Amino acid sequence: MSNGCICWVIALASEAKSLIEEFKMYLMPGDTLFPIYKNKNENEWLVITGVGQLNVASGVSYLYSLCPYSKTSFWINFGIAGAGKNVGDIGEPFLINELRHHDFKKIYYPFILPNLKLKNAMLKTYNKPQNNYKRSFLFDMEGWVFYNIVQKKITRELIAVVKIISDNSPETILSINKNFINKFIKDKIEYLMTLRDFGFSLSDLETERKKEHFLFVDITEKFHFTFSQCQQLKNFLIRWDVNFPERSLFSEIKDLNDAKSILDYMESSLKHHKLKWE
Repeated sequence: MSNGCICWVIALASEAKSLIEEFKMYLMPGDTLFPIYKNKNENEWLVITGVGQLNVASGVSYLYSLCPYSKTSFWINFGIAGAGKNVGDIGEPFLINELRHHDFKKIYYPFILPNLKLKNAMLKTYNKPQNNYKRSFLFDMEGWVFYNIVQKKITRELIAVVKIISDNSPETILSINKNFINKFIKDKIEYLMTLRDFGFSLSDLETERKKEHFLFVDITEKFHFTFSQCQQLKNFLIRWDVNFPERSLFSEIKDLNDAKSILDYMESSLKHHKLKWE
């Protein structure tokens, strides 16, 4: 994989239709728990979860288990939301900078991407549909739960929530249908394309950051390392490359018998080495 990966989490098929067409995704064959779409290069994935918090939580976990790049992907929850009349116009997209829940005190403040031409807004998630349009924020039934699940799995800089206002009065909510949703999402696809480009770039950086050192697998396959010893080995390998670019570590440790001996040798070598600045 190159240039990162995107994972879209969307509640309704009508919200996903334009993205599936624009990004040339196809439905995965077989009996899947949720409809899963991906593109030919398998660097863009999409799950349609259905409405509600339980559905989005299950859908996120399912996509996370299927996508081979889920740990370094850029995750986007996209969909429609209601809003107070003073928040914005019908069809206007917003990048969420604050997430609240009707039943929980925990507040999330998602990372705000620089130079993204989207207005910011607060989103509050409820357990059921709302029709109180006197509020000064956006409201939905999935956003907070999506973020709550994903932030436990990946770094928060790789998570975004984007909502398009679908209704801001008792009258406009009656106008919502599949064609209505698809049309105003299609009209705003350029904003999603820009977000997508940012997402690919950040995911690519994260992939490089988490890439294993080429010796890590060789060493840990030959000797047993505990979890904490693996973390220590990763750190020492990076430092070794900086301090001893011409020395072959593998040849130096080939006669050692266990993880502790290897780590002790590396630590001692690094501790007594002084960098020469030229």
